[in-house]
Amino acid sequence: MTDVDFSAVSAPLTGADLTQAQKENVKSVIEYGQLDADAVRVVLRLRQHGHEAYLVGGCVRDLLLQRTPKDFDIATDALPEEIRALFRRCRLIGRRFRLAHVFASKGRIFEVATFRATPDNSQNPGDLLIRRDNVFGSAQEDACRRDFTINGLFFDPLAAHVIDFVDGYADLKRGVLRTIGDPEIRMREDPVRILRAVRFMCKLGFEIEPPTYAAMEAAVVDLPKCSPPRLLEETFRLLRGGIAKPALQMLISLDALKLLLPPLWRFLNEATEEERETFFSCVGVLDAWLAHEKNCSDEVVLACLAMSVANPLLPDAYINNLAKLHAFLKELKREIVFPKRIAEGCRGLLNAQRILAGQRKYKGGLNHFREHALFEDALKVFEIWSAATGQFPNELKAWKTQRERSIKVSSKKKRKPMHSRSFQARLREDNLVEPDNVPSNVPSSAPDNMPSNVPSSVPDNVPSNVPGSVLDNVPSNVPDNVPGSMPEDSQAATEVLR
Repeated sequence: MTDVDFSAVSAPLTGADLTQAQKENVKSVIEYGQLDADAVRVVLRLRQHGHEAYLVGGCVRDLLLQRTPKDFDIATDALPEEIRALFRRCRLIGRRFRLAHVFASKGRIFEVATFRATPDNSQNPGDLLIRRDNVFGSAQEDACRRDFTINGLFFDPLAAHVIDFVDGYADLKRGVLRTIGDPEIRMREDPVRILRAVRFMCKLGFEIEPPTYAAMEAAVVDLPKCSPPRLLEETFRLLRGGIAKPALQMLISLDALKLLLPPLWRFLNEATEEERETFFSCVGVLDAWLAHEKNCSDEVVLACLAMSVANPLLPDAYINNLAKLHAFLKELKREIVFPKRIAEGCRGLLNAQRILAGQRKYKGGLNHFREHALFEDALKVFEIWSAATGQFPNELKAWKTQRERSIKVSSKKKRKPMHSRSFQARLREDNLVEPDNVPSNVPSSAPDNMPSNVPSSVPDNVPSNVPGSVLDNVPSNVPDNVPGSMPEDSQAATEVLR
């Protein structure tokens, strides 16, 4: 945890005005240079029209811990329709949790939510799961219905003071993760909070309060009740957040991994000690790499996990591992709502590893391979695997040298995106598309004899344009410039590279 001088911060408040001396103390911790100017403008406009508005949640927590906030969320007493009337570039989203997205410059989005109160669950007294959360209330009610005390802090950027209804200051100072209210009720209201608790513990280095951890263990069985896309998004936030290794270890100890990624749990449960050590070594290198490279696709993350499950770089076991890879991805798509785009992108990245290791030739030539849309991501996976196992150092060095030289030559050329129609046509012409309906017991000669026109199957209940990370409150018509959205015609560049 980052060391913070909490002695400079005044005692927690309950909405009362601060003295001038207390305001100066708060300014010594949260500086205006750390705030997002557009977020402050959103708060200012709401205030100008007579509404109460604050910065809330994780951004306040990160500012007090002297971390850079990932985003700035805003809470107000204005109703969603009133928020939309105040901002020209605004859209209302979500059914379970109705809120407003205010669009700012450079494609940034600010979530503006109305203060919530505890929802009425009298119709289902035995089921604590919150299926609708659109009961509006006051600022204090909104703070008390949040998940953890460290996320229940409000910050007024105009008056420069922090409002704390839930003793979040004390928990930040002690480095303790604690739920607001009864831990068992909080976890059963929304079992996704189990994954959020794991993320905060691993990311911030906090200790968890024993009653909260016990409630997490008891609520694991309720994870299947949550929305599958929401569970998948929170799972990948753990994997691509630079904390994958400790997060996976904690999910295993909570017995939650078998519900989130069943094929991976079965592999780790049946693997030898050496295989588990190699797996976690690779995941640890992935975490170290993500600490410097903030952007990483879900395909790269999944490929790094699957390298240990079905290593394509073992010449003697390549055919068997190819069948393992197909079974692994097929189980992911069958047992959880797993986007085909991620699964097939992972398959292409793993098949490219043999070319990078010099075990297979690319029929278009190496120069053509370096221009391929999957090359950069495939090289990332190869570099992570090489660092974790110590294998292929010379091949990696040669590829990186050639890439640096080619960048100077082809810097003026515009690479076509993976989702472009011309790129997909070239994949079909070059016979690079992997058929999705190959049975797991295909003989060793089958991959080489598979016809090129076998269509990829799509699960009946999953549309072909499902994005990789979808939250319940994200509409289907979000504009292309919104972070996290994908063009409608986006398809995975699936390959069996020959």
